[in-house]
Amino acid sequence: MASIFGLKLKGRRSFMGRDWQGNQGNLYLDEKKIAWYNDSGNGGPADIDFYDISGRKENEAKLEEIVKMYYKKYPLEEQYKNLEPDVEMLIGRLIELMDDEKQYKKYAKQGYPVIDIFLIKNIFCLGMLRNAFGIIVENIKSISKTL
Repeated sequence: MASIFGLKLKGRRSFMGRDWQGNQGNLYLDEKKIAWYNDSGNGGPADIDFYDISGRKENEAKLEEIVKMYYKKYPLEEQYKNLEPDVEMLIGRLIELMDDEKQYKKYAKQGYPVIDIFLIKNIFCLGMLRNAFGIIVENIKSISKTL
């Protein structure tokens, strides 16, 4: 399961909001359920409702520390480099990792154990490089994520 420094989103449900895809589910930190995450996909910020009110400040601090560690290791680039990373941005990245993992598992079942994710004219593409026998496969699929 996709995880960023121990942060996971479990029980994820995706749906179409007014502006884009919405996502909701339980946030886990080090296998402990800490909050409900809800991005309604309606153009506003996501909601993070912590289950343990007494531990809210501690969990918020842990999430902020994960944001700092992640974006120190993987800094924002190009037009995004001037943005200040936050928890919502980190969870968005986690959701992208979950989607990539799901796509990989789908292709692995079809006999493609390796995929490559790359950009062609600002469209993310999945290229299935080689099958289990090392034979190059030229099946490239674009997916709907754009920059």
